[in-house]
Amino acid sequence: MIEVVGAVRSLARRGKISAGGAASVLALNSEPMFERVDIHTTDFIRIWELRDNHPVADAAYIAVAERLALDHKTQVTIGSADKRMANSARATCDFALWPQPLSGN
Repeated sequence: MIEVVGAVRSLARRGKISAGGAASVLALNSEPMFERVDIHTTDFIRIWELRDNHPVADAAYIAVAERLALDHKTQVTIGSADKRMANSARATCDFALWPQPLSGN
């Protein structure tokens, strides 16, 4: 959640969303919607494989999403305001680019 608050703050400071829009995003995301997961040895290997195209933190999200999708045989979505990450990550996992337009804003 701290990363969400940081991203929303950055978007608001750059004028990409209004203060009211930021408050709405934070209110929508105050419910637990994230799952805490452990990083496995295989994730570190995948993070290393992604090193040429992604910063380590981005690669970690991608590696974990890929593994969870395989483990659970379901789609796993990464959500972020980072367009660069979204464009490169979409090749291997589902990605939701924030902020999405909110009704009333």
